[in-house]
Amino acid sequence: MEITTVKIQEQGYLVDSVKSVPEDPKNSEYIAVENWIIGKTHDWLILEQVFIMETAAHDNWLKIQSYDADIAQYNIDLDAYLTWEWTEEEPTRPPMPDPVPKPVGYWTQEEVDDSLAAHTEWLVGYNAWVADTDPLKPTEYWLPEPEILYLPVNVVEPPVTPLPALVPNTPEPQFTLDEYKDNKRAELKVDCNNDIESGFDSNAMGTTYTYESTLKDQINISGAAQANATLEFTAIDGNGDKSRVSHDATQMQQVFTDGVIVMQTKKTTLYGLLTDVDNATNEAEVDAVNWV
Repeated sequence: MEITTVKIQEQGYLVDSVKSVPEDPKNSEYIAVENWIIGKTHDWLILEQVFIMETAAHDNWLKIQSYDADIAQYNIDLDAYLTWEWTEEEPTRPPMPDPVPKPVGYWTQEEVDDSLAAHTEWLVGYNAWVADTDPLKPTEYWLPEPEILYLPVNVVEPPVTPLPALVPNTPEPQFTLDEYKDNKRAELKVDCNNDIESGFDSNAMGTTYTYESTLKDQINISGAAQANATLEFTAIDGNGDKSRVSHDATQMQQVFTDGVIVMQTKKTTLYGLLTDVDNATNEAEVDAVNWV
């Protein structure tokens, strides 16, 4: 996954402003983002693969150079293991040595000579094909050119291209400060409205009752207050029991007034919090503004 930009989300990242990547250390895309942050970009990872391959080739070259000496030492250690007999001077048997695998590309003198002979034989046929003037001859020589092998001392040391230093990338916040403020304002307005609709208390009946205050309830209370008549209205007593209670016109108007006061008080609180958001200079200050 080639990455251009990364924005921090609550639980993961937003890549290139279109793809959400969840926070999961086992997720390959999440690993790619984490690599990008420390500087392992797509281009850098390609160079890393080259570095790994070149390093493996160089390590194999080192094994080629030391193979003869390693085999000689192996034979010495194997002989010591096989011929060991207990003596007071050597009461412990030497360990059996691990076999030394032949490195890729290691050739003996016999193999090198055979490859040169095969190539020479091929070259005779190739030159004859080149010199052939027959217009019907094959357009390409039909035998592949055999490889000429080299003794270990003649094998060229493979280069290893150093990896460039990692240059970390800094993820951006998901939102600009203005966007962050807009989100907080919307959150506060929702919280305020939920609080307004959570009910309010009134002593209009001479004792405290709680009145429901959803938008529908607010319309009903307003209509009942304007009716200027005695009517039954739903109220919740101190035990939490909901019932229809008779209210005269004055009591209903008082309930309406108490509800309006509670609503306006909460809206005044909201306006103060919105001002705090406007005055915030960073995300931490915005986060500190909450509905209580």
